[in-house]
Amino acid sequence: MKSIFKTLIVISIICQVGCKEKQSKQIHDAYNETLGKIAVHDAIKDMEQMTHILEQRHYNPYLHQSQETHDQFKQNVIGQWIDHDSIMLSQFCLDMMSVLSLIEDGHTGLQWFTTDVLPNRDSLAFFPVTTKYIHNSSLTHMESDKSIETINGYAAIDLYEDALSLLSGEKQYKINLNNSLFFAVYLHLRGIFPPYEISYSDGLSSMINANQTINFMSLYMRLKGTLTPHSFEYIEGIPVITYNSAEDHDGFELLLSQAFSEIKESEIKTLIIDIRKNSGGNSSVNDVLLNYITSTPYRQSSKRLWKISEVSISELESRNIKEYYGHDYIKQYQSPTDSTILDFLGGEELITPQWKKDKYDGEVYLLIGPGTYSSANMLADAFKTYNIGTLVGQPTGERVNDFGEQKIYILPNSQLPISYTIAYDIGADGDPNHLSTVEPDIEVDQDALQYTLGLIKK
Repeated sequence: MKSIFKTLIVISIICQVGCKEKQSKQIHDAYNETLGKIAVHDAIKDMEQMTHILEQRHYNPYLHQSQETHDQFKQNVIGQWIDHDSIMLSQFCLDMMSVLSLIEDGHTGLQWFTTDVLPNRDSLAFFPVTTKYIHNSSLTHMESDKSIETINGYAAIDLYEDALSLLSGEKQYKINLNNSLFFAVYLHLRGIFPPYEISYSDGLSSMINANQTINFMSLYMRLKGTLTPHSFEYIEGIPVITYNSAEDHDGFELLLSQAFSEIKESEIKTLIIDIRKNSGGNSSVNDVLLNYITSTPYRQSSKRLWKISEVSISELESRNIKEYYGHDYIKQYQSPTDSTILDFLGGEELITPQWKKDKYDGEVYLLIGPGTYSSANMLADAFKTYNIGTLVGQPTGERVNDFGEQKIYILPNSQLPISYTIAYDIGADGDPNHLSTVEPDIEVDQDALQYTLGLIKK
């Protein structure tokens, strides 16, 4: 549970920031002129509307912290606004994120990566340094392996930890997201623009000018690695399936059909599957992979609980639920209350994998990490629960039991998009108290792929 006193630290850091350099101030002013301001009375209305929507539609926004904690924190944030007629929309974005982070649902939050928040996003210049957060005490420049002390005069570790506090979800997931993408966006929202003057713990400093910055797509590629959802290759003679996104069911089936045909023909008995950068999609695509690598009946989730509202009813009806369960079963949920929770599936039965002529029967290593999320987390959970293979790397970025079914709501006054979830998944083992992440069988700090290749060769 997060302390309400965090707000005093968060707000003191992010309020009323001026730019150190004249050029930075000009860029900052131009950005805020594009993004605009929001009247305080409209900001408060949006904050309250956001709370209302979450209470009405989210499975349980108070699962990981109490409503009292949430309300006190929110009022402290609003208290920073009331002496002003208006606030910069960039400041409003940061404040909304600080409130939403309390829910600890990585699927719920401000859509800070969209052009609604970052006008002209794809032409903006961002902080280019890839960072590494070490032991809650220092921030390291990955390329030079030097500890960063300040960025444009601000303590680097304070900036980083403030950015971290605005994200939601498991800590390692947030660190992974912050290192690769969000920290650069956060500096932009804070009004810290190029040129960037960086000082290091060894007393040296460096200057990064506008022509040395990075664009948004390059930041995104740090996080995802590639835009290709899945691929197959041999690395040092070992077959490697890189599964980056649970999408394109038919394309994945075709790729796997060709891959496992080759593997069977070559009589290879060791396979690596890499889902370290898979942030999810449709979990049914995971079944395509599981059909080829196991004959053991399995399930990726034991139960899905739905918060019943007009949004979830619409979602359920779009899936022909009436046809399957019958009209009378659905009718009882047509007049939902704020507390209606529907155990719609009751409990998922085990799935018997399909027969495949090229079914693989060798050893499987599944690479996981903090970027393994959502539907990919469900795949990792099934691997772990049913001993389908050996998990190598770092813990996943999401709890075994966690929120799902993401939806978008546009705040009426600011027109900013927020995401939220309407369901809650219980993991493959069926334990409602399993709130930890999926843990690797072999935890390694080094690159999991290189480690596993070395392990196989031994």
